[in-house]
This record gives sequence, structure tokens and C-alpha cells, in this order.
Amino acid sequence: IQYSRKVVMPWRSLLPAAGAGLVGSPIGAWVVTQVDPGLLRKMLPILMLSLLVYTLAKKDMGRHHAPRFAGKQEAWVAAGIGLTIGFYDGFFGPGTGSFLVFAYVWLLGYDFLNASASAKLINVATNFSALILFAIQGHVWWHLALVMAVSNIVGSLIGTRLALKHGAGFVRQVFIFVVMALICKTAYDTWLR
Repeated sequence: IQYSRKVVMPWRSLLPAAGAGLVGSPIGAWVVTQVDPGLLRKMLPILMLSLLVYTLAKKDMGRHHAPRFAGKQEAWVAAGIGLTIGFYDGFFGPGTGSFLVFAYVWLLGYDFLNASASAKLINVATNFSALILFAIQGHVWWHLALVMAVSNIVGSLIGTRLALKHGAGFVRQVFIFVVMALICKTAYDTWLR
């Protein structure tokens, strides 16, 4: 809501992406109840490191908003992003927001501010649909989930205000910091625990 007041939201491509995320996420959530995500857990730090190195190497990446597609073509690419990352979010989850932002910058040509704004709606859709499936199956610890949800909302309000105030360059720096933190956290969880 905060982003939509200041950033032009690409609804014609964003809604299909969110819809595709709604489809992909419960499929991923169902698959994770059937198989062990251990291999993906081991690959995640490497994937995140690749994303970080690419972002650092491309100094101007995401600094300027120059969408590569328009109309139906952008909607199809965005829906592909939503479906793929939605599946990932339902299946595993860590780094979903970063992957969404990166995909919007890299594939669609958005700057980091517009990519972050677009990623929020898709991430809400993927989280919501996976949550429903996990809740039905009794896998949600509500006493923790509610506290985390409130904390997430507060952090989101602060982060969005900072992003809108400081722009795409600031969001890029925060993105890099968050990806580095995720690399450390996932590498520790995977290899050192």
C-alpha cells in the first residue's frame, strides 16, 4: 500500500505474476511434504553467492528503471517469475524476496525500487497460499507465526519508508547486505551446524 502511493505499480503484469505465485506456492508446499529439501538447502548459499557476485559485477544494474517488455509480453514473463519463485517459496522459502527483486531487475529491467515494490505483492500471494496449505495440514505454529507476522509488518513499514525516501540506489545497497546476510545464515545452517 505504501509503495503504491509513490511508485507506479505495473498492475497488468503484476496481477498475473501474483496469480501465478498463488498457483506455484501451494504446489511447492505440497512437494516439500513429500520430499526432503536437503539438496536445495545445500545449494542455496551457492545460488545466493552467484546472485551477489553478479549484482556486484554489474555496477549499474537496477539503478535505472528501463522495462524491457510491455503489455502481454511483460505479463507472461512476470507470470513465469511468479510461478517459478512461488514454487520455490512454497517448497523452501529463504531468500524469496531477494530472488523476486533480482528477477525483476535482471529479467524485466526494473530498478531496485520498482522491483522491490512489485516483489511485495507476489511475495504476499505466495506466502498466503503456502500458509493455507501448511495450516490445513497442521504444520503452522501459530504462537510463533503471529508474533513473527506483527514483527514483519513493523519492519516492512520502516523498510518501505526508507526505500521511498532514499530511492533505488539505497534499495540496491540493502539488497546486497540482505543477500550477504542470507549467504552467511544459510551457509552456517547448511555446513557448520
